[in-house]
Amino acid sequence: MERDQTLTARRWGNADSSTAVVLLHGFGADYDDLVPLGRHIDPEGRWDWHFPRAPVDMRVGGVPYGRAWFPDQESDLMQALTGHYFQELESIDPDGLRSSGAQIADYCRAEISPTAQLVLGGFSQGAMVSVEACLQLDRPIRGVLLCSGAVIAAERTERQLANREPLHFVQAHGTEDAVLEYRAGVRLFDLLKGAGWNGRLITFTGGHTIPSEALVALEEMMETC
Repeated sequence: MERDQTLTARRWGNADSSTAVVLLHGFGADYDDLVPLGRHIDPEGRWDWHFPRAPVDMRVGGVPYGRAWFPDQESDLMQALTGHYFQELESIDPDGLRSSGAQIADYCRAEISPTAQLVLGGFSQGAMVSVEACLQLDRPIRGVLLCSGAVIAAERTERQLANREPLHFVQAHGTEDAVLEYRAGVRLFDLLKGAGWNGRLITFTGGHTIPSEALVALEEMMETC
């Protein structure tokens, strides 16, 4: 496996807008995965949308398995592809998580005006990296959208949250999620609330997906920027 040192992204909307949104896709997907959400919410392209591509090109024996934000090691990748890797996220702190968080932070510094109203978020693994990027990004963030995510590297994250100005966030998680259990999402919500973040948890009956209620919440974030 190889990690791209520079992130690429799909862009949509108005590059001159004073409002920007950066959305991170999930494990095994690619940057095109979330583009339809931007087009659905903002069909006129009023805002500046960014859909970065995860830097890790997952290949096992030459067979492509999509893109990932982490892990970087092939042995961990095999565990991730079988689902076992995602069962103990709270207690692990992979180097790839911090690397990807740093890359998103660098991307925002390079591609988004420091005066722009920024909304950052993601789905599944992208939600985890969004939180990590918030810890590394030294700029105001208008809001954070976390869909079907989970707490990871809990001890370090809690410690670093104490040094980060609390943010506004909306989180969504399905009670029937078989990939990242609902309780892992609740644990993330409790961790952020405990650090003083101002947010709400959208609980829905369903699996590992992005519900329509989350899209409404995202649009509300953008409209109030």
